[in-house]
Amino acid sequence: MNSKILFKLNANTTTITPTFLDAGHLSGVIPAAAIQTGGDAQVTVTDPLQANPTNALTFVVTGGGDFSLAFTDQTTMTVTAGQTATYTLTIAALNGFAGTVSLSCSLPATATTCSASPPSVNQAGNFTVAVTTTSRAFLPYLQPLRIQRYWPLAAPMILVALLVLAILLSAKRTRRQRGFAGATFALVTLFLLFETVGCGGGGGPHGTPAGTYTVTVAGTSGSTSHTANLTLVVN
Repeated sequence: MNSKILFKLNANTTTITPTFLDAGHLSGVIPAAAIQTGGDAQVTVTDPLQANPTNALTFVVTGGGDFSLAFTDQTTMTVTAGQTATYTLTIAALNGFAGTVSLSCSLPATATTCSASPPSVNQAGNFTVAVTTTSRAFLPYLQPLRIQRYWPLAAPMILVALLVLAILLSAKRTRRQRGFAGATFALVTLFLLFETVGCGGGGGPHGTPAGTYTVTVAGTSGSTSHTANLTLVVN
């Protein structure tokens, strides 16, 4: 009779081929993959002998497949700034869960990165979370990048100083006067160079600060989400 049962849960619709029981009854089995999360559900029966399908039967699904997020290894790790802490976790399917779990993790501190590998797990499986810290190295006192930043400003001043020197040296002066002009030019040039490099922005420790941090791992499938907390100690 080619009747169909349409099962719609949230935004997902599943077509089910029913079993004919008698003139007034059909039987159909909803697959577990269609009930991954709870929500508002509708069941509609279509009959090719009728112009329109039956009125939808609406009900609320409170159960359905679920998953768990658990540890398979230690939950606390201690590293020195600059090292990477790697944790192993697992996703387990519950009540016929057949979905895909997307994984993510929080950044526990500044100058750190956090990632899950693989980024998603289908139904069930293990994954790792890697938290990479940054070494607290001391930056040099003088920063070469400052030269590149201020060179366009200093170059015209140096050219002007060179022009003045050329004028002074070309004038008919005594050797002593020319020597004084040269010394003055040298001092002015050194002053400009030191101003270009600059003295600010002194060095200091940069990187992941020492401390104890909580790393939150989240697994999400549809509207269902679970989290687990890890502990990271940075020396």
